[in-house]
Amino acid sequence: TMRRIAYVANSLIPSRQANTAHVLNMSAALGETGADVTLIARGEPSMSDQVYDDFGVARSFDMRLKPLRYPKALDRLGFIRHVRKCVREERIEFAYGRSWYGLLAGLPRSVPFAFDVHDFPKSRWRRWLLMLLFRRPNLLFVTPISNALAERYASTFPYLRGQILVLPCAAKSP
Repeated sequence: TMRRIAYVANSLIPSRQANTAHVLNMSAALGETGADVTLIARGEPSMSDQVYDDFGVARSFDMRLKPLRYPKALDRLGFIRHVRKCVREERIEFAYGRSWYGLLAGLPRSVPFAFDVHDFPKSRWRRWLLMLLFRRPNLLFVTPISNALAERYASTFPYLRGQILVLPCAAKSP
């Protein structure tokens, strides 16, 4: 069994966006299984303790937050370096995530992973980048939030058939 899990999300923690609640709730749920879970995301590290209380999530996981310091392109490179560092330092055995660039460029091929999808890429460029992610040998499965989204991914990326598992959104009402 995998005991050291990273949830990799380029979400800003904390924020008022729904993806913050989803990421925190998923991290808490994974942690409540008994696994050692580390949320790797963007945000101010000094805010970590307050986030648990503000969002009402169990302290069943740790947070490794990367401060935002640069424009978007440089911030992405910094986040990739942050993912690499955290995965190495935490000796991560499995990664689950929403950050395609964090998983594609930050995760070593020795770490199996799953990719959580909430939308379909609009541009060819992004679909090409996802194809690179989906063809990595350490991809175990893709988790779209609906059957309709699962069908869209299966028809666009037919080699994913058998690796798609629908998981409804984990955002919960307060």
